[in-house]
Amino acid sequence: MLFRSVQLISSPMDGLDLMLGVSAFDAEVKNVAVSPGVIKDVKPSFSPELTYDGLIRYAWPALGGELAAQASFSYSDSFYYSLRNFDSTELDSYTITNARVSYTSEDQDWELAAFVKNITDEEYAVTGFDISLFCGCSEITAGEPRWWGVSVRRNF
Repeated sequence: MLFRSVQLISSPMDGLDLMLGVSAFDAEVKNVAVSPGVIKDVKPSFSPELTYDGLIRYAWPALGGELAAQASFSYSDSFYYSLRNFDSTELDSYTITNARVSYTSEDQDWELAAFVKNITDEEYAVTGFDISLFCGCSEITAGEPRWWGVSVRRNF
């Protein structure tokens, strides 16, 4: 098994924050009975080989407080949700992008923000359950579609 993870966090100038993370996972489960009389080495379930994410945020003084704009993304490689690694139990890779703008009062007691999650409305699955022994089917949990919102926060 090989697992590597690298994170970079930088603030190259006032108000600018950059974050980047990458993880690689290479593992194998040996001698798994995938069907009667068939033994093989397989990938562990729920284990994408590659994931990465990033965020860029810029904040500046404005309106007697601070305005900030932020964009982020995350990527997950495809992975199996069953240890038998059948093609039907493989979930596709996906990338999710998000954006957020906010205003924070000078005393930092109030924050008003607006955001959009999954900007591209990526259709993706986050988990699955192989119940083929019961019904010949699988259950898949879909990830969240594009959605947006606003928030108001009061710090005490």
